[in-house]
Amino acid sequence: MTCPRRGTLAPGDVSPPENARTRRRVRARAVGAAAVLGQEGVPLVIPWDRAALFFVASAAIGVLASLWPGRRAARIPMLTAITADTG
Repeated sequence: MTCPRRGTLAPGDVSPPENARTRRRVRARAVGAAAVLGQEGVPLVIPWDRAALFFVASAAIGVLASLWPGRRAARIPMLTAITADTG
């Protein structure tokens, strides 16, 4: 049951299941972080060739995505574009 004024639990109420789920998630993340931080001497391996490939692919997709709006904007006369009402 929630308090009608604040929308929070009133004193003595049982906490909802969402809180238990949230506590489990926080606990699991803390255990995972402790496990990762406890590893010493584990090298960080970055596949530079794959990282470069993804960078080039995302840049190409960005350029291709901007071609159509750019061509469309280039067709509008400059003074018309400046004086256009945007509101």
